[in-house]
This record gives sequence, C-alpha cells and structure tokens, in this order.
Amino acid sequence: MAQPPRELVNGTQLRDAFVAASQHLREMAKGIDAINVYPVPDGDTGSNLAATMREAIDTALLLGAEPAVPALLEAVARGALYGARGNSGVILSQALRGFSAGVGEAGEFDAAALARGLVEAAAEAYVAVSKPQEGTMLTVLRAAGDAALEMITRLRISETATAGTSKTTKGVIFPRLAGLFLNVMITG
Repeated sequence: MAQPPRELVNGTQLRDAFVAASQHLREMAKGIDAINVYPVPDGDTGSNLAATMREAIDTALLLGAEPAVPALLEAVARGALYGARGNSGVILSQALRGFSAGVGEAGEFDAAALARGLVEAAAEAYVAVSKPQEGTMLTVLRAAGDAALEMITRLRISETATAGTSKTTKGVIFPRLAGLFLNVMITG
C-alpha cells in the first residue's frame, strides 16, 4: 500500500527558516536580556544568542543559492561555533552541531529528521555544560526534542490504521505498537 506523501524541506527552504529565526532572535534579544536572571543574571543571553546566530547565518549564506541540507546544517553549526558569544552562544553552537548530526547526511529534511535533530541538539547541549541547570535553554531544547518525537510516534501509529492489507486489519491500530507508545509515554 502506498505511504502518505512526506513533506520534504530543501536546503533553500531550511536556510530561509534559519534566516527568519535569526531575525526574530535579533528582534527579541533585548527582551531576553531583560529577563535573563537564571542561572547567571548577566543580562546578555539574548544579545549573545543573536550574535551567535548571525555568525551561523553569515556562514550559511556563503554556500550560495541552493545549498544541500547536510552542507547547510554543517555550515550553520560551524558558523555558530566560530562566532559563539558567551555561555549561551557556546550552548547554541553545540545544539546546532547536535542538530546537524541528528539530521545526518540523508539530504532530506522532513518531520522525522527534525525530531532526530532536536533530540541530538538537546543531548549535545547538555554535554557542553559542566553543571546543567533545569529551567534554562537546555530544558527548552529537551522539551522540543521530546515533543517532536511524540509527534512522530503519533504519526506512525496513525499510519498503521491505513497500512492494513485486509478488511480485518485496515483501520486498526496494531495493539503492540499502541502498547509500546503508551509505555513510552507513561515511563518517559
């Protein structure tokens, strides 16, 4: 049976999304600085994140008009690393490195790649910090990865309802898969 169409994002679209995110971060930087009180009340997290992301984008823009997804993500991660400002910039650079590694070299970017990237971004960011603190950008990264994985799992379960090959299985969510999903949701 035919699978539902996957929505793919190409390198140009992904680059444009990064550019938009960078612009939004620049617009929000002063507001983030103003509420930056934990774990270190230095008041520069927003500015550091915006500066780091700007370097990431500048590096990515060197790739030309139609970058491949893996090359784009590698350039974003490299630019963020070289241009990292402050602790938050270093954490962001490591998250972007993890995101690139999580997406991998497949060349395609879809919802599953996004989920893998976010999970790996959180893992790399946590490793980059000697004493990770909850209630910080680390927590947000982990929550984003968890939410993306949950979304993919729900999508896969719903796909099983259309994957049946007979009248007895079509429209049925297979019990083992549903049980596995519930176990993951309950036990974390």
